[in-house]
Amino acid sequence: MDAPFPSTDAQKRDVLTSPEVTIDGKVFPTSYRVLQRSGDVHGGTFGLITDIAGDPVHAEDGSVHISPDTDFSSLLPVGGKLFSVTHFESRPGAMYVSELLQNPKTGELSVKSTHSVNFANFGGIWIPCADSVTPWGTHLGGEEYSPEARAFEAATETRALDSSVLAMTCYFKLDPKRDANQDGKPDLALDAVRAVFNPYAYGYPVEVRVSTKGEAIPNKHYAMGRSNLELSYVMPDRKTAYLTDDGSDVSFYMFIADRASDLSSGQLYAMRWNQVSDTNGGEADIEWLSLGHASDLEIRSLIDKKHRFSDMFEAQKSDPKKHTWPAGFRFTRTDTAGSECLKLKAGQELAASRLETRRYAAYLGATTELRKEEGLTFDPDSSSLYVSISELSKGMTDGDKDEAGGPNHIRLPQNRCAVACNSCASLPTLPWAATTWLVPLRRSSWASPRAIQRVASSLATRAARMAWPTRTI
Repeated sequence: MDAPFPSTDAQKRDVLTSPEVTIDGKVFPTSYRVLQRSGDVHGGTFGLITDIAGDPVHAEDGSVHISPDTDFSSLLPVGGKLFSVTHFESRPGAMYVSELLQNPKTGELSVKSTHSVNFANFGGIWIPCADSVTPWGTHLGGEEYSPEARAFEAATETRALDSSVLAMTCYFKLDPKRDANQDGKPDLALDAVRAVFNPYAYGYPVEVRVSTKGEAIPNKHYAMGRSNLELSYVMPDRKTAYLTDDGSDVSFYMFIADRASDLSSGQLYAMRWNQVSDTNGGEADIEWLSLGHASDLEIRSLIDKKHRFSDMFEAQKSDPKKHTWPAGFRFTRTDTAGSECLKLKAGQELAASRLETRRYAAYLGATTELRKEEGLTFDPDSSSLYVSISELSKGMTDGDKDEAGGPNHIRLPQNRCAVACNSCASLPTLPWAATTWLVPLRRSSWASPRAIQRVASSLATRAARMAWPTRTI
């Protein structure tokens, strides 16, 4: 049966919800209810973008910048209270902590208060996207579309910088739009940008711990690597986490922490796809290539010292027709970097593994051909990890012209519709197997939309039962 979908403009702007949900054989009515919108005031102004001093950032017309770009909102029970952490996927970005009240009879939620999370100690927050809730009850978000550090270092004038980088300078009280003589060049000096902005400060998992008083304690987990982070998801063992990398020519990562419920240090791995079949979305055996061990403190030290791309790699262009590169260099192709020939400098393994995680993964032979790798969830009943791909195209197809000279690990027919990877793994055993260079994972496949629908229905029912109580928490 075909599922209904919005076709008119009005329907596309409406919020559509299922009228009911069935949990353990019992039907419950459901509906959509707005808790708060950008600009609503509950003590603080929800969605107000602030700078490093906590002052409002202003839009071009002089008004305060209130972001409409809400993304994920978590639900965190803390000491008998209920809080929600909400992402604003802007540049500069923001997170807001809201204390919620719940009607003990109806289960309906309302907002008691809201305030922004202070990221001044981290140089702000960059394009926070999706998130999850850790098994120990903290918010685990991420910074998407990390700035391209090689291009930032190579820039010779301000207007050569990426527009997202320029937008982020507002966080440091700079004005990237001012053009007094109207010559088409911003008045903002390149040196002024480089004095405050470091591309390696962004692109990491961000954990937020909320106290019973509603105080937010943020932390960026540099040890987990830097990417176009869509989502991090911690397994029931409280040590193993998987990380999705959004974009084109990206990879998939596994992090195994040194200690349970503590993501501040551990071993990082990147996936290698060994294809078995290209039918029904494809099938492969997965290997995990070690990117080494690191701690947040080690990587934060490198960031504070303003470690650069050129400190880690030598880079040359490849010949796209002959597919050749200089001796001692390796061909890589990764997201915004495109095709490169790289040579790792001596002693730079640690820095490269966390500051240039995707490049380093490709350099070691991991698969960096995934496209729009986004959603991530785990089904404990079948011990299966599900990874959604919004579009199976580009580097995931066989013979893509932009992949010339690359390893071509993934060789699948194009599919513009979403697919999901089902890794049927005995996940609880993975942390103990991860001491070897390659960690075996059972065969994975990209599931059909019909299979995805069945899985999504099952997981949605379980989520409703476990995470969305209808009575007082």
